[in-house]
Amino acid sequence: MRRRNHLFNSIMRSWSIHMFSVFGIRLEVHATFLILVAVFCSVGWETDGATGVFWSLLFLAAIFTCVVLHELGHSVAAQHYGIEVIRILLLPIGGMAQFQSVPREAHKELIIAAAGPLVNFVLAGFLFMFTGPPVELLQTGWPNGWLTLFQGVLVVNLIMGLFNLLPIFPMDGGRMLRAFLTCRLSYLKATGVAAFVSKILATIGIILALFAGPPQLLLASLLAFIFIVGNIEYRMVERNETLKDFCIGDLIETDFSVIRPDESVRNALRIIEGENLGTLLLVENGSLFGMLTRGHAETLREETFLHTDPVGRHCERNISILQAEWPLELFYEMLARNKKKIFPVYRGGQLAGTIDTGNLDEKLAELGISAKRLRIPLPF
Repeated sequence: MRRRNHLFNSIMRSWSIHMFSVFGIRLEVHATFLILVAVFCSVGWETDGATGVFWSLLFLAAIFTCVVLHELGHSVAAQHYGIEVIRILLLPIGGMAQFQSVPREAHKELIIAAAGPLVNFVLAGFLFMFTGPPVELLQTGWPNGWLTLFQGVLVVNLIMGLFNLLPIFPMDGGRMLRAFLTCRLSYLKATGVAAFVSKILATIGIILALFAGPPQLLLASLLAFIFIVGNIEYRMVERNETLKDFCIGDLIETDFSVIRPDESVRNALRIIEGENLGTLLLVENGSLFGMLTRGHAETLREETFLHTDPVGRHCERNISILQAEWPLELFYEMLARNKKKIFPVYRGGQLAGTIDTGNLDEKLAELGISAKRLRIPLPF
């Protein structure tokens, strides 16, 4: 599964541990992976004591080696098309490769999506040449030696490859479905159809996993996760489609006040108070020097002994600058997360205006965009 949502990414990263890098891709394991380690240890202990724990942990390591290879299949295919792969994250329910972007060309998405299951089928075929049918594994029910271990990995690769080909978005089969639909529908409609099919199939799968025989909690959790992530990705595509024709410059305020950094703090306070400004920009020789926010100005107002100092000594210098021509869809989430913050905006090397994120919803409304429709709730 591939993700772009930065909030989702920050939540997952806060609990992840970097292991190493391969092909320039960070491999990280989520802290919740320890739950799966505990489960495998428990099964191994019940099967054959300490020896069972050894084979169980070896089996788990082999399974997730295959998961990593599956995700590397996607990642190498994506890198072939010039798409940056940020990391691969291992979770108890599988792996997740995070791409910088998702290709909209049908053939690229089809090849990238198919590359993962293809790796699993190649691994399964290779193992089959040495182990044959997994007869011994069926007799023991759990790996207890090298032969049953490799047969278990063979079965896991077959299940992993086939499961990922199910047309449940955003799994590989769901992405392949969207790629085919994109040939006849718009990207947004194709994503919507794929997500709708995914919800139906995932719901059926969850019901069967919970009520058709012994409850399969891991499978039900995986399908529920896929259900949620598929809906999030559709909402992201919908948001990007809404914003794709706009740029940062469409949100700027051109009515702003400036002051030279060598002017006094007293003059700066007078301007902020007189014009009821949230932020005063300090400009020197046509270039932005810094900013003085109302909150900082209130502090300086009480420190009267500083009023004769140059305001440049007391301004904020660590400023994030945006360019007017940058696509809004790539920066909206960053703006939305930084509430009540001012971003200077440049156009052609000159200061063109500012964006006040405290007024972001109002500026979007002026463009005919509902800020409420752009918000993507995350149930975490």
